[in-house]
Amino acid sequence: MKQGIFLAQLTLGRGFGDRSAPPEAAGPRSPVPFRAVGRAMEPMCSRFASRMLIVLSLLALTAPLSALAQTDQLSGRIRSEDGRPVEGALAELHPLSDSTLTAYTLANDLGFFAFRDLEPGPYMLRVARIGFREYREEISVEGGGTEVEVVMASQP
Repeated sequence: MKQGIFLAQLTLGRGFGDRSAPPEAAGPRSPVPFRAVGRAMEPMCSRFASRMLIVLSLLALTAPLSALAQTDQLSGRIRSEDGRPVEGALAELHPLSDSTLTAYTLANDLGFFAFRDLEPGPYMLRVARIGFREYREEISVEGGGTEVEVVMASQP
């Protein structure tokens, strides 16, 4: 706020004099020399530059930290006992620690599915499709990527 008042005083022709004096006391309006305005802007520019340097430094320091936050992937293929892909099978992933639903997806027409951006740890993979028995398997997701092969048995 003080900067705005200071700049307003400069444009009114008061210059660097007494800031508490009313505009009438400063005398008739006279243009402020360009050098005076430039000098008045120097502290503001240097503060802005130092703040931008601090912000950019913090961004540079935190960028590598986000790369360290490790996430993993679980992918696989779902097929029937005779080897055909099971299209449209629902694959669900639940952490073993609390069994809440973390993610779900549908298998594509070739039976492939994938879960991305997972926290490393143990999970329960559950796969279901009408006409097949439910499939469950405990899986440990670690090391960048885990692949599974799911074979579903037909329901009688």
